[in-house]
Amino acid sequence: MQIATPQPERRWAIQGFGRASFFVFMDDERGSERLAREFPADSRGDLEFGRSLARGFTGVDRPDELHDYIAADGELRVHRLLGVTWALTARRMNDPAYFDECLARAGSVARRTLAALPAICEAAQSAAPDYATWQARTGSGLHCIQ
Repeated sequence: MQIATPQPERRWAIQGFGRASFFVFMDDERGSERLAREFPADSRGDLEFGRSLARGFTGVDRPDELHDYIAADGELRVHRLLGVTWALTARRMNDPAYFDECLARAGSVARRTLAALPAICEAAQSAAPDYATWQARTGSGLHCIQ
């Protein structure tokens, strides 16, 4: 797949495309995987980040499924975790009561893991001078999540 976006903005465009692709392939994991193979290998993490952000934002009401999704092994796991982290952070910022209600439905391990993610993201944002640094620092802060 050719990507015509200028290099400085390319990552953000691919992440946005990943968010949109979630809605196209939400019930078609194989289709999503086929799409990802069309992208250059060095762009697949950004595609997965975007897809995972959409999945996390729309799946907050199914926290055990989200936990299973981020816990799955694979080369893109770190990008899934980062996308879901940003999604849950946005959910908690916008409606803390709904966020808490959704997490209350989870098993104890999933609840503990998912509840920790927004704090990592918010801590990364507090010292980040820009979007790219915020994203990188969030990713670095997730090393402790199993």
